[in-house]
Amino acid sequence: MKKFILTFLVILFSFKTFSQNLKKVGKDSVDIDLLKIVNKSTYNIFSTYRKDEIPEFSKNIFSNHFLNDKSKDNITAYIKSVYEKFGLLSSYNVEQVLIDENSTLTFRIKVKFSKVDFYSEIRVKVNKTNKIDEIICKSFWYNKYYKVSENPLNALKEISSKNITKAKLFLEKTFKNCEKRNYLKLNNKIATNRLINSLTNKKIHDACLETKNRLGKLISYKLYEVLTDKKYQIIYRFKAIYEKEKTELRVYTTLQHKYSGIYIMKYWNDKFYAPSKLPKKEAK
Repeated sequence: MKKFILTFLVILFSFKTFSQNLKKVGKDSVDIDLLKIVNKSTYNIFSTYRKDEIPEFSKNIFSNHFLNDKSKDNITAYIKSVYEKFGLLSSYNVEQVLIDENSTLTFRIKVKFSKVDFYSEIRVKVNKTNKIDEIICKSFWYNKYYKVSENPLNALKEISSKNITKAKLFLEKTFKNCEKRNYLKLNNKIATNRLINSLTNKKIHDACLETKNRLGKLISYKLYEVLTDKKYQIIYRFKAIYEKEKTELRVYTTLQHKYSGIYIMKYWNDKFYAPSKLPKKEAK
């Protein structure tokens, strides 16, 4: 079911560790030529897409660490996946510049992609030699700085029964008796454009068969909690009992209650984890 998840967080071409002791830097104090390089390089990567082509990465702009960290095939695959899921870059603005004790600059760029209904963040890290060391994408833009691994969520104590019913309907149509192919028909009134474009009946059916083989039949489910980042999304967490295992089913919506994603976790955990951060299940 990984194809259903909306959130994306990708460290592009680098896994280098940087200090998190950051201080704000006035954009006016940043070298204008460096700002132009960051703008042009990042914009070129995400605003154009041609099949099997990648931007040219100059050694004068990108560090050896950046250039050596990922193969061209991985770069091409990443750019293609962003284009297919989120579209091209349609708006772009450097909102904040930060600096750490190693003189590494972090440019926080608020961006909008053409196929989604929310703002995202691109971070460009520039080393003290003024070369780009790392590019990071986070799915949602927050005015406050959060670490790459942080996913700020709060319990939503007040949610209407109508919206809970809507979440349950999406869940049932996707996971319960899904082999009958009686799936929910998505449109712009009830779902985001990205979900409409990415969640095909074939994907649901394939995931249904995989889930049935792994977990058996869905016996029951119950709403456990509702979380929100208070910016863009609401997450309905359902504790589900299958024949072979307890697990978690999630329904994602926007703050306007449009469906934006659906997901099945590998197993149930009381604590909320992003799908990629779920720890391995302890052996009994």
